[in-house]
Amino acid sequence: MHNAAFRALNLDAVYVPFPSVSADDFVAFGRALGIAGASVTIPHKVALCDRLDEMSPGARRIGAINTIRAERGRWIGDNTDAGGFLEPLQGRVPLSGLHAAVLGAGGAARAVADALSSARCSVRIHARRPEQAESVAMLTSAGVGPWPPEPGTWELLINCTPIGYGNDETPVPADQLTGRYVYDLVYNPPVTRLLRDAAAAGCQTISGVDMLVAQACGQFRWWTGLRAPAGIMRAAALERLAESTREEQQVV
Repeated sequence: MHNAAFRALNLDAVYVPFPSVSADDFVAFGRALGIAGASVTIPHKVALCDRLDEMSPGARRIGAINTIRAERGRWIGDNTDAGGFLEPLQGRVPLSGLHAAVLGAGGAARAVADALSSARCSVRIHARRPEQAESVAMLTSAGVGPWPPEPGTWELLINCTPIGYGNDETPVPADQLTGRYVYDLVYNPPVTRLLRDAAAAGCQTISGVDMLVAQACGQFRWWTGLRAPAGIMRAAALERLAESTREEQQVV
């Protein structure tokens, strides 16, 4: 997505993957290389917060980052996950007063819980480890519920776990999908088993691709100060996901 955007706007920049075994590993490498910015994903969204020179107010409130920008050698952290998560819901789902179940307790769950609370949803956090759910709930006005959520207790379900990424697993059995909306932050595959089961159960579904593009557009704007070419970025994401699917089929 970002390389497609850089090319479209003729910017002298390149976006490459940096697999890291730890937050410290990435910091040592990134500072030595002199990177201008970075995206941050699982499992470093929380751990990197303590290794930055500054954080945006939103990222500090959430307690997790997904973006770094370097300014004169100082690393500043931001979180575009919250805004990226809300964007696909706007004008589509009436959020105020809605009962939402958030699956997971990592950095993405923190951003989603913060975004939903700011939209005046009634939020409960559901994680396999109750103490992790409680740590996320403490950041907002959210409550804590069992894993998986009980049928009939939610209207909007959001999967913030990696369950279903690159496979056909699902965090919630099909017969327990009793709400109105199901939003899966997993984007590979674009239509997960959770979304297929939810659609079959009559739920309205939202793919993680929507959030993937929206949060990336926020990153691009923060890095460059320019309006992100959202259509180009979405097309690039879908093309790469299709390539990934073909590669997996060839391996099988």
